[in-house]
Amino acid sequence: MADEEQPKETTANETAGSEEDKAPAQPPAPASSGMNTVVVIAVGLAVMIVTPLLSFLVNSRMGSTPIEADLKKTETGETTTFPMDEIRVNILGTKATRYVVMKPHLVLSDAKLQEDLLALKPLLADRVSTTISRRTLDELEGPEARVSLRRDIMNEVNAAIRNRMKGAVVDVYLVDYLIQ
Repeated sequence: MADEEQPKETTANETAGSEEDKAPAQPPAPASSGMNTVVVIAVGLAVMIVTPLLSFLVNSRMGSTPIEADLKKTETGETTTFPMDEIRVNILGTKATRYVVMKPHLVLSDAKLQEDLLALKPLLADRVSTTISRRTLDELEGPEARVSLRRDIMNEVNAAIRNRMKGAVVDVYLVDYLIQ
């Protein structure tokens, strides 16, 4: 009986060790993460360099827009002004206690445009007064208020006449500008 082997009892530690041996080994982490960073940086730099070049090439081939062409006419002195009637508008946020009085003059790219605008004078007055009425007192009195207002009036009037006639408003003069 001494020669007979008795069944060996396994302990918990031996069982855990044998299961770990059976589990598949995980592959080591890739060592090329530094290479991925270099590739990302290279692609980013390429995009940053190519994008402005493509933009420049596309813009230079397209030529100037109609308004840019009209602005070139103003530089050579080929402009006409179109005086509008005095406009009074309540200022936004003042509960009709404050108002703006102004007399805009539109600088036109073409003298022929002046005749066409006479028929649209009520529409133009509406567009100008609507543009002014969207502004608060602070927006009308600030240091850049007049410049911003002139630009917005020019954009609104050009949007109104864009499909109706040839030419554009290239600038706006605010001859009288009074806030009461």
